[in-house]
Amino acid sequence: MSNNGIAKIQHYVPQFILKNFMHKKNQVHVFDKKNGRIFSSNTKNVASENHFYNFILKDGSEHTWEVALSELEGEVSVIIDKIIDEKSLKGLSDEQKYQLALFLAVQFVRTRDVRENFKDMVLKFSKVVSSKFGEKNGLFSGQDVQDMISEDSLKLYTAELLAEVRETYLPYFLNKLWALYEAPKGENFYIGDNPVSRSNFLPSRFGGSNLGLAVKGTEIYFPISSKYCLALLCPELIADMVHGFDEAIRKKEGSPLEGELNRNIAESEKTLSGLLSGEAYKVGSAQVIHCNCLQVIFSNTYIFSSMKSFDLVKEMINDNEKYKNGMRGSVR
Repeated sequence: MSNNGIAKIQHYVPQFILKNFMHKKNQVHVFDKKNGRIFSSNTKNVASENHFYNFILKDGSEHTWEVALSELEGEVSVIIDKIIDEKSLKGLSDEQKYQLALFLAVQFVRTRDVRENFKDMVLKFSKVVSSKFGEKNGLFSGQDVQDMISEDSLKLYTAELLAEVRETYLPYFLNKLWALYEAPKGENFYIGDNPVSRSNFLPSRFGGSNLGLAVKGTEIYFPISSKYCLALLCPELIADMVHGFDEAIRKKEGSPLEGELNRNIAESEKTLSGLLSGEAYKVGSAQVIHCNCLQVIFSNTYIFSSMKSFDLVKEMINDNEKYKNGMRGSVR
């Protein structure tokens, strides 16, 4: 602890979450994507940096988000323990769901990877500007760029994102349809150092990323333990699925395939009902792999697991070395 009572070591993935992935007391298995090293570490020593949430405003005043984040984590740790103990989301009050959604929105912007992604975009943008308009365009001098990506500036960037969370990000977490995935026996979820991952099976309308929080089809995944993962599904996509069921039944009425179609739709509706019931839904191996792949893709450097095997991570990196880094955008 520092002299003023604020923790020196500040976690961007909270310890109470990491402890749900331990293989023994306070220890998690860790895979370093940069060099392929596997090791075991105390949860207090991973996904953390000294003074990570301390920042300095332009007037020279010093501030920190650490206290507010610690208070939120204390409230949410009780909620997540409740979910795991009850194997269900059904017992959550509206206030508890709000607090959990706020925690997820905060987690979405608080990590080292978010800073690294911003830094990467600044460097790419300045390079494009320089190549098109020349280095003496007055827009991005070398010093301007270095100032923008300095550690102090990156800390301030995180602070500003956290200040905007309730208005800018929280609504998109609250508006999703929430489900609780349970891994099958013998299989486990990973968690990465940037654990709020996203997926979208719909094609992008304009050729760019389709993973924006407001984009139709975007799903959000956040593992809360080695056995359970929160899945926040797109309500528009679910509504389209239900409408598709109705349309398919209407069009096939009286056809020889009507009986088989009805059985397939009934099975799909049963699956959907199970997913959205709030009770833990036992997914298959394919869904666990999907969630774990997302953790690998979105993580900046580290993957954490209760199991020492990281074959999936190794295979993904062997196939494509871009997975050694987090999600990085492009500038044209």
